[in-house]
Amino acid sequence: MGLPGTYLLVAGILFSLHLMFTSCCSRSKVGRWIWYVILGWFIFCPYLAPHMYPTETQEDQVHFFTTADGARINLSRYRSTNSTLGERKQSFTAPVILCHGAFANRHTYDLGAGRASLAKYLANKGHDVWVLELRAHGRSTKPGWLGSVLYQGMGEGGSWSVIKYIEQDLPAAIDYVKRHTQAAKIHWVGHSMGGIILYSWLAFHMENAKDFASIVTLGSSLDHPRKVSKQEAEGGGGGGKKTPKNP
Repeated sequence: MGLPGTYLLVAGILFSLHLMFTSCCSRSKVGRWIWYVILGWFIFCPYLAPHMYPTETQEDQVHFFTTADGARINLSRYRSTNSTLGERKQSFTAPVILCHGAFANRHTYDLGAGRASLAKYLANKGHDVWVLELRAHGRSTKPGWLGSVLYQGMGEGGSWSVIKYIEQDLPAAIDYVKRHTQAAKIHWVGHSMGGIILYSWLAFHMENAKDFASIVTLGSSLDHPRKVSKQEAEGGGGGGKKTPKNP
């Protein structure tokens, strides 16, 4: 399910809770007001938080490119730095692309001045760092909310599914960075979904492994195995005969 679909699911859950709580608290005015405050917080928190806790990332350049299906994607560039003199210099290593997880953006890798920043740390170590924001995240394309829910998966750029990240955003970002830096290979660092989409892309196109100097993933699942029963763990299989134990 893409992000707009997720928002619709959350809205449905909140509405169901609203009906449940209002029916339970219909005789209590205080109870109803408490529920209204909780519901209002969940609805408005995503919009108020950026204004209540503003964070400015410390990139040197902001780049945008357009994917084949029309999405406008952001790449924030942190130029390599001489950590002693503080002067910008040309990086002699492969550029590094940092990709966030499902419900995140560029702030995963840069919390602002005076705070933790993997992007700045790597730049200070001499790397040319590019922080990718997939569609619907951060500065990248965000379509109208209602339209994207109603037409998800229909038409050009209408889907927010992971397939779009794999087939459109990821390869286009790699191509943009390679062309812009004239690099033959790149380093990839992916957190959670940022690593999963790379696994998937390489599974579809293993020949593209040549584009990578290294790959680092953090909390990116390779699979989601089902729970193994006690019988299967003991070697009984899923319904077959058990091997008799020696007396």
